[in-house]
Amino acid sequence: SASSFVGCYSEPGELVLAGSYQFQSIGYCQQTCDKRNQTVYALHDGNKCYCGDALPSSESEVPAARCNTPCAGFPSDTCGGSDTWSVSSDSINVKRDDAGSVIVTAPDTPDSAANIQVNPTLVETGIALASSVVSDAGGS
Repeated sequence: SASSFVGCYSEPGELVLAGSYQFQSIGYCQQTCDKRNQTVYALHDGNKCYCGDALPSSESEVPAARCNTPCAGFPSDTCGGSDTWSVSSDSINVKRDDAGSVIVTAPDTPDSAANIQVNPTLVETGIALASSVVSDAGGS
């Protein structure tokens, strides 16, 4: 499912530790939380995965550079830090209310996202048709 990085936080809020894994990665943590039907996930200290349904408070957001610990299983990804959490969400529509807590709603867009991926193929087909029409005209 679609996923987007939300930010780096100094505390996990309501997210709960789902386990540590010697080959932890962003994708593995996302799958772990998806199996729990939870749409917000965070990585901490290189190998720990946290799951939940709400983002941490916006007041605990810190510069993304502080989430710079390489993931144990995929070092080109960063998995938080010793005192920070890299938070991502499957939901496109993540809303904060005035109190700083977050309401996560399921996205209505997977179909349109799939259509977007198809469009380049349609464009290429159109170009191919146009070029074959031109070559037919040239041949007659």
